[in-house]
Formats: sequence, C-alpha cells, structure tokens
Amino acid sequence: FGLPDAKFRGERGAWVAAREAAGERDGSAGSGAGAGAPAYVGVQVKAGAATSDARALALDPDAIADALAAWAAEGVDHLQLWVQPLTAANVAVAIEGLRRFRG
Repeated sequence: FGLPDAKFRGERGAWVAAREAAGERDGSAGSGAGAGAPAYVGVQVKAGAATSDARALALDPDAIADALAAWAAEGVDHLQLWVQPLTAANVAVAIEGLRRFRG
C-alpha cells in the first residue's frame, strides 16, 4: 500500500467480520478503528514514485509524514516503510518524514 484506500478498508472489514464470526469481540486487540482486528501494513516508499507507481509513496518527507498520519487515522497498529532503493540518503529522507509526523 501507499495510502489507505478502499482495498485496504475492504480487507480490514473482512478481517473484522471473520474475527467476529470466530467469536472474537471487537476491542480484544488493536487500538484504532476496527480494534479487535490488529492491522499491520507495509508501505512502499520509492524514489520517483509520485509519477510512476500509485501504490507507493514518493520519497519525500512531507508525503511520508502525511501518509503516516493517514494510516494512524485508520487505526493501524504497526506500519513498516519499505524504502527503495535502500540507500543511506533515502533512509535519511524517510527518517525526516517520521520526524515531521511526530512533530
């Protein structure tokens, strides 16, 4: 994923429904929207993604910070950034995005 979208929300809804069908109650795990169905998301961050890959974030600190805020609003419990290509300079950009998100 790059940003939360209808596909994510549909998959999350199906996961919540399956857990409820199995007798697990909402609120038994997780902390956000759909609590009871913890969400773990991998987000691709790619150099040049703004023009070439809608399912990835651009390697830009503001784009990363905005995406982290969007995923937090969805109640995601764990998010992993997959920085591509993995270089020290690109990781520094991702860290700056995290810093901006945290304020």
